[in-house]
Amino acid sequence: MKKYFVKVFASSLLVSAIFLSCKSTEKSEELSSPISLETSDYSVGQQEIIAADNRTTTEKIFNMGKYEKVEESSIFVKNTRGKPAQRISYNIYKPGTAYAGYLVRYDTARYAIYFTASERARLRNAITQYAKDFEDHKLDKSLKKKVIRKSYGSITGYEEFGLAEIVMNGSGRPKIDLGYEFIGASPYFCISVNSTDNLAEHINTSADKTVISQRYYFTLAQSAALKAFLEEENLAKVMAGSETSSVKVETGDIY
Repeated sequence: MKKYFVKVFASSLLVSAIFLSCKSTEKSEELSSPISLETSDYSVGQQEIIAADNRTTTEKIFNMGKYEKVEESSIFVKNTRGKPAQRISYNIYKPGTAYAGYLVRYDTARYAIYFTASERARLRNAITQYAKDFEDHKLDKSLKKKVIRKSYGSITGYEEFGLAEIVMNGSGRPKIDLGYEFIGASPYFCISVNSTDNLAEHINTSADKTVISQRYYFTLAQSAALKAFLEEENLAKVMAGSETSSVKVETGDIY
């Protein structure tokens, strides 16, 4: 009887947590007005940063608190009509690891996309090159999308996903292409997350066997903000509790 009560109580806690998480995401995740951004230029650190795991015992038992939100930002995705729709996102890091990245709703699920130190360096270089190509008017709209989406190479990332932030039990190690894409007249820095095996499938046989592909779009300001967040010096400050800037609302760049 005592074991039964513990199981029921634990289940009730999890259901309540899921309900609260869903309620907290009821606010609109699509934005409409422009906002200016100022970012700092950080130098690349020499050592990989490992974030401390300060989760409570309860969080560890229920596999909660997988990531730490640092700041609210924004990312574009394509809506069902193929138009850019801006979504609220969060810059995050994963406690007890060297992972840092962003969290956003894509389709009907939440995705946390992470990068290690070496992957962050390559991503920052890609963003820097994109900004230079943008300013020099070297972005070519006539090329095929599948070509320019890989203009700045590919890296390997780590992702976690689920229908609600509290139950992101799926995971994968996808190949991620770095490039750009024009949507209408505006170019966007593009992060293409390729479909991959769901690493959680062997644990939960009812889970999807694969993780869907995703494509994320960034204006110049949004990509600059992501680059600034992922600087190693900045992450050292963030993991020590410092705050950084963020982009909340953006519009397509004029090219």
